Amino acid sequence: MARAKESRVARRAKSASGVAKPRRAAPRTRPAARPSPRFCATQAAWRTWLERNHEKQVELWVGFWRVATGKPSITWPQSVDEALCFGWIDGQRRGLDRESYAIRFSPRKPESLWSRVNLKRFAELDSLGLVSAAGRAARARWDDTKSSGYSYETPRAGLDAASLARLNANAKARRFWDAQTPSYRKMTGHWVASAVKAETRAARLETLIDCCARGKAIPPIAKLVKVKRPGP
Repeated sequence: MARAKESRVARRAKSASGVAKPRRAAPRTRPAARPSPRFCATQAAWRTWLERNHEKQVELWVGFWRVATGKPSITWPQSVDEALCFGWIDGQRRGLDRESYAIRFSPRKPESLWSRVNLKRFAELDSLGLVSAAGRAARARWDDTKSSGYSYETPRAGLDAASLARLNANAKARRFWDAQTPSYRKMTGHWVASAVKAETRAARLETLIDCCARGKAIPPIAKLVKVKRPGP
C-alpha cells in the first residue's frame, strides 16, 4: 500500500513539475474496405436485380465503366431512374481505378429527402407505368409541403445579374456556361452565391469564370459531374 501511495505521489510531483506525460498513440483507423461492385451492362439488368432484391437487400454497390473504356455500362441517370422506381436512392460514390467507379444504392429511409428533380422524374416514370409498389410507397411518405433541404434548390441558388454579366463578358466562359445543364448552372451558381463574405464570393466567381473559359468543371464537383463541350 505504501509503495502504491508513493507511486501516486511521485506521479503527481512529476505532473506538477511540468514534465509532460507521454501520450498514447491514437488508434489507427482502418481504410474503408474497397467495395465489390456489381456492374450492369444495361439498364434492364439493373432493373431485374432491383425487381428480385429491392425488399431483401440493404444496399448494393453498382459499378460504372467510364465512357473512355468503351465497355458496356449503365449510366448514372439510368441507375437513378430505376432506383426511383423501387424506392431506392443513390448515395456515396467511390473511384475504383482509372476505368471505373462505384455508387452505393440503398432503400430510401422514411426521412429521406426528395429533390424537386427527383419528384418530377418520379412522376414521369410513374406515368409510363414503370414505378413499382415499393416506389410508390416511398414517394407517399414524402410530405410535398416540406422543403427538400437541398441548399442548391433555395432561392439564393443562382448568380445575380452583376455576376452573370461578368461571366458573359468572357466569350469562352459564356459559351461553355450556356452549354451546361440547368442543374449544373444552379449548383455552381449556388457555390458562388452561398459564400458569406463578399471577397469569397468574388474569388469563387473568378474561379468559375476561369474554369468555364478552360472548359472545366469547378473543383468542388469536378469528380462528380461530366460537363458538356460547347458546339462549334
